[in-house]
Amino acid sequence: DAPVSLTQAQLDEINDYFDCERQELDGAHGHFGVNGFFTSSYDDVRDLNLKEFLKYFCEEVERGVSEAEFAQLKEIWTNLASVATVSEMPVPITRYPAAAVEAVLREFAGIGLEDLRDMQEPFSGYAYLADTDAFYTTTSDYAPGYFICTSGQVTGDTATLYGEYGARVLTLRRVDDHWYIQSLQDTRPEPELNETPTVESTQAADAQAAQSDPLP
Repeated sequence: DAPVSLTQAQLDEINDYFDCERQELDGAHGHFGVNGFFTSSYDDVRDLNLKEFLKYFCEEVERGVSEAEFAQLKEIWTNLASVATVSEMPVPITRYPAAAVEAVLREFAGIGLEDLRDMQEPFSGYAYLADTDAFYTTTSDYAPGYFICTSGQVTGDTATLYGEYGARVLTLRRVDDHWYIQSLQDTRPEPELNETPTVESTQAADAQAAQSDPLP
């Protein structure tokens, strides 16, 4: 099939659907949880970073972690070994039921927790307790993931969406009458690592700046 470019009305509809700060209260999952799909890059949605996905999940927030839970969490968060009780925690602990995470994955990607590679072979360092069947985070700031679609096209059952003016590419696949997230690729170049400055490099930079400075 020949690619068909998206209209501005379609772009607006997509951006509304992926807006993690929508205010309507219709009981649907994903009004905020969708931001997790935009906090890491992946060629296959099943490879997303679950820890980053959960960082600002905010679906069915549960607070009030017990001391028993905290003791188990300290075995995961080893940097909290010196914190004796929950009340001494410098940041709040949030509990997210696995069922809520599952619902958001199903809604936007058509997959479940068991499909995630991070669940099969954990690599991101997320916190999960089987006793409560829940995930836990200690996020205290506010920096959810966003994807603002600026252009896109549909080819058959695949939609290619471009965000941040081409810097990120979100691919959706259509199954029956529903579109699901397939991949999110970041096309921005990796930042160059700055070498540790030396006396010689500093002097050379100063000399170059002096030659290019138009002021006397």
